[in-house]
Amino acid sequence: MVSLFAALVGLFPVAIVFGAIGYVEVGGRQHERGSGIALAGLILGSLELIALIVVPLVLLLVR
Repeated sequence: MVSLFAALVGLFPVAIVFGAIGYVEVGGRQHERGSGIALAGLILGSLELIALIVVPLVLLLVR
């Protein structure tokens, strides 16, 4: 839950860390309770990190 909330708020480092911890805690089992929320937070946090790196690079190259 912390991972998904942090990803939605924009705290991608927190989202990535807690998403990874949560996913490892449930052992990556698909049907384990909470694995989907941990995976969603991990993916959203990673996408935010990628966007934070790519968008400024694109803006610099377009100038």
